Amino acid sequence: MMLDNLQSMLGGRVFYHLASLSEFLIIFGGYDNFSYTYYNDLLSLNTISGVLKRYQPPVEMSHILNFSKICIVGNKVYMCCQEESDEYVQKNHLIHSFDVVNARWETFYPNKEHNARNESPLLFVNLFFYHNESLYILGTDRKIYISEHEENLEEKNRNVIYKLCLKTFKWSLVKHKYFAVQYTVLCLKKSILSNKIGYIFLIHLSLQQKNLEK
Repeated sequence: MMLDNLQSMLGGRVFYHLASLSEFLIIFGGYDNFSYTYYNDLLSLNTISGVLKRYQPPVEMSHILNFSKICIVGNKVYMCCQEESDEYVQKNHLIHSFDVVNARWETFYPNKEHNARNESPLLFVNLFFYHNESLYILGTDRKIYISEHEENLEEKNRNVIYKLCLKTFKWSLVKHKYFAVQYTVLCLKKSILSNKIGYIFLIHLSLQQKNLEK
């Protein structure tokens, strides 16, 4: 019954984000294959009680789904999105949060601690995650170089990692070896544990490690 209710609410929704938070299954955003529209809501399914809830972000967060990625920290779902953009234009990143337990939306970045000297990095985000009191974004920093000898543009991609400290609200570049993201696989497996439905999310990120000197 619980899975039937979930499937009924999802309908033709595809390309949505999945995450687990304690006993909750989190579903964020997505696109409807039937109506050709984007979803701007967040669903939480209590896998113990079977209660399914839908939450709409405030009007001022209407842009929340633009190129968004999500990660879980405690009882909160953090959402990293970009200002209005297109494939070739880099914009500042906006980070919002939703407290699943208290049903409260907040804008985490930018905030009153933000200043012009600490702008979010300009890059196309591939991965957004949490580690040790910081939010990390892994993405491509695209620089356009104009050749002095040829009248054309040369585009050079560089994979970078930035972190945002949850306490100081400061961005910093993370030093690392060069890597190339090959693919990300997300799969959902259903298992029966003590007559209860358990959900196991497996995220596999294949990275091709390369030496910086090469």
